[in-house]
Amino acid sequence: MAEMKVSGADLIDAAALDALRNHTGSNAESHLVAAIFRDGWFRQTIRDAVDLRWRVANVRTVFVHQRPKVTFSCAKGGCELGDGLVVYRERLRVGQTRSQALLLQAKIWKGNVRSWVATDPDQHALYRHWPPFKIAGGPSKEIRLPPGDYGRVLGLVASASPHDVPRVSPRRPTQPDCIREPHPWSETMGTLGRAIRGVVRFEVGEKVDGDWATAVADMVQRVEPTSAGATFPPGPRGGVTGRRKSARTTSDTEAVENIDPVAVLDALLDGASDLPPEADVGFEDGAGPLSFLLIDAEEVG
Repeated sequence: MAEMKVSGADLIDAAALDALRNHTGSNAESHLVAAIFRDGWFRQTIRDAVDLRWRVANVRTVFVHQRPKVTFSCAKGGCELGDGLVVYRERLRVGQTRSQALLLQAKIWKGNVRSWVATDPDQHALYRHWPPFKIAGGPSKEIRLPPGDYGRVLGLVASASPHDVPRVSPRRPTQPDCIREPHPWSETMGTLGRAIRGVVRFEVGEKVDGDWATAVADMVQRVEPTSAGATFPPGPRGGVTGRRKSARTTSDTEAVENIDPVAVLDALLDGASDLPPEADVGFEDGAGPLSFLLIDAEEVG
């Protein structure tokens, strides 16, 4: 297991605040998450924080404009899975890998309160109950996750004040049934740096396997079909050159679903250098990017 000290988490928090300080675009939740994840110092700080016995091969950021939406029993309509996804993969030896992933649903703090944030009723129900759900335009099968820590709420605001370090909701036990509260709130107490530290230590988020691997791989695969220039600049490392078409046929979907989802995700992470470029990605104010933070570590030697 890769180690990361509390001091490393504090430095990640400082880098996140610096990224917000330098952000000049939209102050919508998804744009603030993208501003943090795309920041070079933020990614370098994660590299530096991982124990030196591990070689961090990649800390990359990629984006998708059309975030996957899900439907489930107690939702009034479709809701988005999240604004950010942290995926950590650890390779000890050839053929020995394991991955951990955590979704983040960002919400803007109002006023001076930083300990609680208002959340969307459908997303709140999804993150508290994790009922069986269908991904729009994704796998044909229903995703059924065992009780677990798949998503947290991220409270943040466009500010560089130390008081405004982005904070993450605590781990909550998955509740039975599926109940949609009309005006839900979520506590935000731990910091973003500590949440990332927890993912790297396999203490936050969930191991990527089974239906969770199917859901994570589906989200990352959505990077490919995005048209050149819509989410990232066209060029030798961007665009859709050499990528498959965005439209999925029934046979394509069936073929993908017959493949081990963990193997699919491993292939996507192995090809991370061929994903759209992470630097200077521009978003229009009306766009709502889903940001992926991909952390890939290997044993030194």
